[in-house]
Amino acid sequence: METMQAFKLRPTELTPEVVFNSSKNMYLISGKSLMPEPDNFYRPIIEAFEVFTSIPPKEITFIFSIDYFNIPSLKRIMFLLYRLKDLKDKGSNVKLKWNYSNTDALEMGEMAEKMLGLNVTYSELKSEEVEQVA
Repeated sequence: METMQAFKLRPTELTPEVVFNSSKNMYLISGKSLMPEPDNFYRPIIEAFEVFTSIPPKEITFIFSIDYFNIPSLKRIMFLLYRLKDLKDKGSNVKLKWNYSNTDALEMGEMAEKMLGLNVTYSELKSEEVEQVA
């Protein structure tokens, strides 16, 4: 039986790039998340993440490089962060890397860290890096 090991979505002007590699336990969401109704966009992402992590990995790295987001997108992103907390609670070593380019994005990471008790590594994206990632 063949199992899904990768999930990728290209970025658009309103949606982030998504790269999930379950064989390496590395996950990335980067760019902008500004769609007015993000449920249809995030549903397959959340489903893929749940499939990939149905058996908690020993170690997982999740990189968020969301430079701009809206409140509806924040709710879906928080759902993924809660899933990371669940994995941590089940014994996974969760490495959360939070790249930010503005105060709102930094504060979002800090809020998630405090609410969920996840250890977060922060890194400021320079404007030229944001262009390359987005």
